[in-house]
Amino acid sequence: MKTKYMKAKQEKIFPFGEVANGNQSLIPKKGKVLPFGKMSAGQMGLLLLVLCLVGLSSCNKEKRFSSKLMKGQTWNVTNITLNNEPLAPKGQWLITTDVDIYDSVPSAKWTTGLEDAIFEWQFQDKGESFYLSYVQQKDEVDGNLLDTLDYFAYYLTGKYNVEVHKKDQMVFTSEETIKYTGEMVRIEIGR
Repeated sequence: MKTKYMKAKQEKIFPFGEVANGNQSLIPKKGKVLPFGKMSAGQMGLLLLVLCLVGLSSCNKEKRFSSKLMKGQTWNVTNITLNNEPLAPKGQWLITTDVDIYDSVPSAKWTTGLEDAIFEWQFQDKGESFYLSYVQQKDEVDGNLLDTLDYFAYYLTGKYNVEVHKKDQMVFTSEETIKYTGEMVRIEIGR
């Protein structure tokens, strides 16, 4: 038999109702609040729904960013600078479009008309980072077969911050490339 004191103490600690066998029910008594904060059951349900929606939408940012780049198929390299000074040949990026980003790393062919280079790319960190990684083709194993663009793509390999990400323009900046560590590299592409 519970005394008034025991019952009052139990309601302060566990504001849940009781079931016939004496165990606590997960349904709060009418007018009681849940033990974590002053949230009612309805407010808690709404909070959990919002957290789930935010979690689901943030997981797909890499896919959305990648899809936007792949939809362009051909992107013109409009500007590449090193510490605000022009750095490189421009040309085009021909983006591979039939890739599932969760199964493999997408690639692109950078071409200037006379020269070309292949690199892999990937968005990470919820679309805030862009990784560019030069890929040497097996027929280019002999260093004499590499052209200037191959070397340049290798030098630009690194992690970039995504500054602008629109359907017709993207801007990436980095101070973490293979050759230009500590110097600001900026790549601008557009359709």
